[in-house]
Amino acid sequence: MDIILTTFQYISKQSIDDEDIDKKDIFYTEDPNILINDYVNRIYIHLLHNSLDVLLVSIHYMADYVKKTNINVNKHNIHKLFLTSASLSHKFWDDDSYSDYSIARIGGIDPNTLHKLEKKYLNYIDWKLYILKYHMTIKNLYKDIKCIVGDDYKKVIDYYYS
Repeated sequence: MDIILTTFQYISKQSIDDEDIDKKDIFYTEDPNILINDYVNRIYIHLLHNSLDVLLVSIHYMADYVKKTNINVNKHNIHKLFLTSASLSHKFWDDDSYSDYSIARIGGIDPNTLHKLEKKYLNYIDWKLYILKYHMTIKNLYKDIKCIVGDDYKKVIDYYYS
């Protein structure tokens, strides 16, 4: 869990040029009112029920979305990207899943926005939510993180170990 928090914290602290931001994208948030680590913890505890497996799947889904869209993950979209990937992994992998209203409430958005986020997300990943168990390993987590942060991967690892 620490490497995920460190990665997201690193992303949220990076400066971004205005031309690299698509303010019309549904995942865009001007200034999130919650720190990314607090947000990830809230989602992990209240939505994913402290399940490391479902968290790893969420990160894998997020990496898959990044690969398919070439989106630049940054402080303006990381909250909604993570919520959407966590929501989808929760619905697909957890036998006792919450209603959309509850998921949206945990994520701090309205249910209609959650539906739009999930629809866009699922269309880009071709509705492929099933993954093999071997994807839920720490080794694959590092590959997924590398996909999410791209060229900054070594900086994230250095940041993690500093």
